[in-house]
Amino acid sequence: MASLKFTSLAFLVCWFSFLSVIVCTFGVDVSYDGRAIKIDGKRKVLLSGSIHYPRSAAEMWPDLIRKSKEGGLDAIETYVFWNAHEPVRRQYDFSGNNDLVRFIKTIQDEGLYAVLRIGPYNEMKNFTALIVNMMKQENLFASQGGPIILAQIENEYGHFVASYGDAGKAYVTWCANMAESLDIGVPWIMCEEEDAPESMINTCNGWYCDQWSPKNPKIPKMWTENWTGWFKNWGGKDPHRTAEDLAFAVARFFQRGGTFQNYYMYHGGTNFGRTAGGPYITTTYDYDAPLDEYGNLNQPKWGHLKQLHDILHSMEETLTHGNISSIDYGNSVWATIYKTKNASSCFFGNANSTSDATINFQGNDYDVPAWSVNTQTSVMAKRSNFVEDESTLLKWSWRPENNDKAIVLGKGQVTANQLLDQKTAANDASDYLWYMTSVNLKEDDPVWASNMTLRVNGTGHKSVNLTKGKNVITLLSATVGYQNYGVKFDMVQSGISGPVELVGRNGDETIIKDLSSHKWSYKVGLDGLPNDMYSSENLNWQGNDLPINRMMTWYKTTFKAPLGKDPVVVDLQGLGKGMAWVNGKSIGRYWPSYLAEEDGCKVEACDYRGSYDNNKCLGGNPSQVKFETVSVGYACANTYENNVLELSCQNRPISAIKFASFGNPKGRCGSFEKGTCEGANDALSIVQKACVGKETCTIDVSEKVFGLTNCGKITKRLAVEISTPSSITTAFPFTISTLFLAFSLLSILSLSFFFLSSSSSTIKNPSFPDPQNALQAPPHSPLKVYVADLPRSLNYGLLEQYWSSSTPDARIPSDPDHPIPLVARRPAASEFPDYPQNPLIKQYSAEYWITGDLMTPEPLKTSSFAQRVSDSGDADVVFVPFFATLSAEMELAKGGGSFRRKVGNDDYRRQREVVDFVTNSDAWRRSGGKDHVFVLTDPVAMWHVRAEIAPAILLVVDFGGWYRLDSKTSRGNSSDKIEHTQVSLLKDVIVPYTHLLPRLHLSENKKRQSLLYFKGAKHRHRGGMIREKLWDLLVNEPGVIMEEGFPNATGREQSIRGMRTSEFCLHPAGDTPTSCRLFDAVQSLCIPVVVSDNIELPFEGMVDYTEFSVFVAVNDALKPGWLVDHLRRISGKQRDEFRQKMAKVQQIFVYDSGHPGGIGPIPPDGAVNYIWRKIHQKVPMIREAIVREKRKPPGVSIPLRCQCT
Repeated sequence: MASLKFTSLAFLVCWFSFLSVIVCTFGVDVSYDGRAIKIDGKRKVLLSGSIHYPRSAAEMWPDLIRKSKEGGLDAIETYVFWNAHEPVRRQYDFSGNNDLVRFIKTIQDEGLYAVLRIGPYNEMKNFTALIVNMMKQENLFASQGGPIILAQIENEYGHFVASYGDAGKAYVTWCANMAESLDIGVPWIMCEEEDAPESMINTCNGWYCDQWSPKNPKIPKMWTENWTGWFKNWGGKDPHRTAEDLAFAVARFFQRGGTFQNYYMYHGGTNFGRTAGGPYITTTYDYDAPLDEYGNLNQPKWGHLKQLHDILHSMEETLTHGNISSIDYGNSVWATIYKTKNASSCFFGNANSTSDATINFQGNDYDVPAWSVNTQTSVMAKRSNFVEDESTLLKWSWRPENNDKAIVLGKGQVTANQLLDQKTAANDASDYLWYMTSVNLKEDDPVWASNMTLRVNGTGHKSVNLTKGKNVITLLSATVGYQNYGVKFDMVQSGISGPVELVGRNGDETIIKDLSSHKWSYKVGLDGLPNDMYSSENLNWQGNDLPINRMMTWYKTTFKAPLGKDPVVVDLQGLGKGMAWVNGKSIGRYWPSYLAEEDGCKVEACDYRGSYDNNKCLGGNPSQVKFETVSVGYACANTYENNVLELSCQNRPISAIKFASFGNPKGRCGSFEKGTCEGANDALSIVQKACVGKETCTIDVSEKVFGLTNCGKITKRLAVEISTPSSITTAFPFTISTLFLAFSLLSILSLSFFFLSSSSSTIKNPSFPDPQNALQAPPHSPLKVYVADLPRSLNYGLLEQYWSSSTPDARIPSDPDHPIPLVARRPAASEFPDYPQNPLIKQYSAEYWITGDLMTPEPLKTSSFAQRVSDSGDADVVFVPFFATLSAEMELAKGGGSFRRKVGNDDYRRQREVVDFVTNSDAWRRSGGKDHVFVLTDPVAMWHVRAEIAPAILLVVDFGGWYRLDSKTSRGNSSDKIEHTQVSLLKDVIVPYTHLLPRLHLSENKKRQSLLYFKGAKHRHRGGMIREKLWDLLVNEPGVIMEEGFPNATGREQSIRGMRTSEFCLHPAGDTPTSCRLFDAVQSLCIPVVVSDNIELPFEGMVDYTEFSVFVAVNDALKPGWLVDHLRRISGKQRDEFRQKMAKVQQIFVYDSGHPGGIGPIPPDGAVNYIWRKIHQKVPMIREAIVREKRKPPGVSIPLRCQCT
C-alpha cells in the first residue's frame, strides 16, 4: 500500500443517464483498453469491495455479499490465503471458512463479479497453479461462465523491487510469464508495479489515487485498494476514516478518468486464530469498513457510498466514452464535463479545505462546500444486548499449563549452539517458543556473586539467585504476529535474538558471562495445545478455588446460544492476554489488559476536510467474561441543504429522533448541539413526523421545509440522530456450547524467566510503543518532505566506513563498536547499517532515525507525520540527509584537535561537499535555503560551514552548546560558538538527545531509597562552572549521591541503578543551555531537577515540563542547604503524580522505532513525529520569510528584528 501525492478536490456531481444492470452470462469475454475494463466488448464502470473469506464464518458470506450488492457494488475482491490453505507443505485445507470455491460460488449466486488476488512469491508457483486449476475445474473464470473477471499476481512489489536489483526485475518478469502461462482467459493485474510487463495491468493502492495514471496508455486507470480505514494495534487508538472523505476520494478518482475502484476493506472481519500479523495487530480487522466486523451496516458510510455508487453507475456511458472538458472558476474551484452525443455528466470540484464556494454552471447556481460530497455524515454506534448478566452465571473450571519439562528439566525437541530465530525454530506452529539452557557455576567463576542479573536482548533483566553447580535457565518467548510487510521482512528476526547474559558485580566491576553461544534446547508451543486441551472433555479439570491473575492457566466454561439473528460476541474484559476457542475453533488472541488509554478513545469532532491518513480522526479474571449480541443502536446524518436525506437502520423501525437541527449545528454523533442559527420551523418535529415508526424515510433538506434562517451566506446543514429498539439476542455463526481460554501474561519479547525455584516474573520491553500521547491535536495535513539526493557516502556509506574501521575511540576507555584488541563488532552487511553504540555518538543519533523514517517506503509509514514527495516544488521542506554528527565524531575520535583544521580533515571535506551540492541546487536558489533542514545535534556538526547554512532550519539540542574547548586544557581560549544571528526559535527546532538508559515502566517502579542523584562530569566546558559549586554543596548531603562519569560500560549500570533508586535526578545546566541526561532521567522515572535560568527544551508548547519536573533558579540552588530542603518538602503524593505524568511522555523522547536500520513504521507519539510536527509549525513563517526576501529591492538587506535565543 502506498500514499500518493495529490491535489485536494471536492465534488458536487450532476448526471443525466441511468444504470444498466450487470448480469454474468455464460462465456463472458473480458478485455480492456485505455479507458476501461470491457465485458463482452462493452466498457464498464466497476465498483468492487474486499471481503476476505477466512476472516468471516462461511454462514455469514451470503448476508455479507447480499449487503454488498445492495450497497451498489458490482464485484467482490479477495486474496487467496496461502497460510490458511497450506499450513504445512503439501497439506491443504479448503474446509469451513477456508472453502474458496464455496465463497466464489456465493458471489456468483448474488450475480456479482469476482476479483481473485492469488498471490506472489517464486515458491508459490505450485500453489498458484493449484488454485487456478481448482477454479477451472469448477468453471469459475468468466471465460467459462463464472464470476471471476480479473486475477492478480504479486502485490505492491514495486515498492521494493529496487532493493533486489536486477534479480527483482527478473522476478517481476517471471511472475508475469508464469501467470500468462496458466491461460485463465481473463486479464491479470499487478498492483503498484510501475514497470509491470505489458501483459499486466498495473494498478494503484492508497488513500487517494486520482492523480495516479498508469505508464502504459493502453491499460485503464484502476484503483485496487482504497483504504476505508486502517488496521488496529494493541494499545493503539482506533483509526476512523469519515464517509465524506472516502466518498470524496472515490468521486475525484472517477472525475480524473478512473473506471475501476475497489474498497479495501468493504467488510474486514476477524483475524481468527493466530492469523493477525503486524506485529501487534489486533484480532479485530474491522477496518472501519462499510460492513463492520460483525456484518452490520456501518452507517452512514454504507448508505453514503450507496448513493454515490448509484450516481456513478448512472454516468457509466459518459465516463467511459465521453469527451472531457474543464472550466476553471478560480480559487481552486472548477468543473469537469464528460459529454457524448446522447448524454453529459459533470463534476464540480473545490480544492479548498476550508472555504465553501458558489458557482454558476449553465445558468444555475450550485453550492460547492469545501472538501465535501454533498452529504456530511458521522459515526454509527453499536449497542450490546444482554439476555441477563451472564458473567455471574457462568461456571468455570480450570487447570494449569504443564511446564515441568521446560522449566525443571530444560528438555526440548531440538538443540543448537546459538539463539535461533523464532520463525525458524517454531515454524509458525505456535506463538510460544521455549529457550532452555544450563550453566555450571563454581565459586571461583568470575561472574559468581551473591546478587546476579539475567539480562536478555539488552532490554529485559531479572535478579536471579543461582546455586553452585548446574542451573537450568528457561526463557519463554511469545510472539504477537510477525512483520507483515517491507523489504526482506522475512529476515526481520523474532523471538530472542540475544545477547543472553549473566551479569555479576565484584565491587565496582561488572562481569558479564554471555550465554548466547551455549547449547540451547528448544520446545515449541504449550503442553495443552498439541493435546487439544481446548476441545477435550476427558482431562482432569478442576472446579473449585478458581485462580485469578495467575499466569499459564487454562479456563473452560459452557453457555447457551442466544436466539435471534444478531451476531454474538465474547466480551473478555478482565482477562490479561491469551487466546480463546469456541467449540474447538480458535477465535483469536485477546489482550484487554493492554488497551488504549481513555484519551485515545475520546469522541471528538473530526473535520473530514483535508487529506486523510491513518492518524487522523483517531479516535485476567474470567469471572468478568460475558457473551453479548451486537446490533445497530443509533445512527446519525449531517446533510447539506438542497439534498434529499434518506434515513434507515438495517431493516429495523426508527424508534425515536434524539436530535434534529437545520442551520449550523455543532458537535458529532452522540453529542450534537444547536449552532448560532436555525430554521424557523421546528426541525425535531418535522423529522419525527416523517420517520418515527418507519424503516426508511426521506426528507428534503431545504428552507422550504425547515423555514428561513438567519445564517447568512454559510452553507446550511441538517443534523439528525436516530435510535432503534433493542433486538432479541442471537446465535453465533458457529454452534456455540463451550469456551476455552488459554490465559497468560506474555508478549513478544516480554519474557518470563523460569528457574528451578519455579519463580516467575514478566519483563516489559522498554521499546514497545506506549499508548499514551500527550501531544495536542496535530495538524491534519502531513508535512511534505523532499529528500536531497546526496551521495550515499554522506550517510549510510559513512556508516559502512565507520564499521569497517578497527580503531577504538580514544576518548572513552571502552568503545563498544571497536574494542581492544582490534576486532570490530560490526553488524552484518546491510543496505541500512546500524548506528554506532558508542555512547558519545549514540546520544546524537537523531539524524539516523529521522533519515530512516524518510527512507521507509510509504506503505510502511503507517504513523509518520512526514510524507516524502518526489518533486522539491511540491515540498514544504527539503531534508538534507547528511550524517553530520557521525562525520564530526569520526574526526573527533582521532584526537589531537584535527577537527579544527581544514587540511587533512575528512569531516571538513564532507561538509564542503554537502554545502556545494545543496547550495547549487534549484531548490536552494528558489528559497535561499530557508526551507532546508539540517540535523546538527552534535555541537561540532558542520562546524566549519555553519554560517553558510544559517538560513536553513537547524535541528539542534540547544543554541549555546556549540563546541567550546575545556578551559583547563586550552588556557581559557574557547572556539567560536554559534552566533545568535544564525539561530532562532522562530525557525530552528530543539530536539532531544537520544537517551542511553532503558525505559522503566510505571508498573515496574519500586520504592526509591535516595533523595537526589547526579552522574556526569564535575567540571563542564567553560560557562558551566555552576556544576562545580553544586557539587561542593551537595556531595556530603545525606540522601544525595554524586558520581562522576559517563554512562558507558560500568557507568551505564551505575546510572541505571542510581536513577531508578532515587526520587530526584539533578540536571545542573546552570548557565549552559541544556542538560544531556535529562532524557535518561525521564526514561528512569526519576523526577528531573533542572537548575538553570536559561534552558532550551524540546517540544515546548507540546509538552508541559512543569507537570513532571522541578525547575530551580541558579541563585536559589547555590544557597547552602536550600535545594535539599526544597526537595524534601515535595510530598510523596506529588512525587507520585510527577511520575504518572512522566510515564505518559516517556515515549515522546524515544527515537528508536525498533526496526532494523530504522526502516519501518515509527511510533506515532515518538520523537521523530514530534520533530516533524515542530517543523510543520515553522513552515508558515518560513514561507513568509521567502516571500519577503523575493520582494526586497536589489542590494537591500532586511534586518533581523528579533533574535530569539
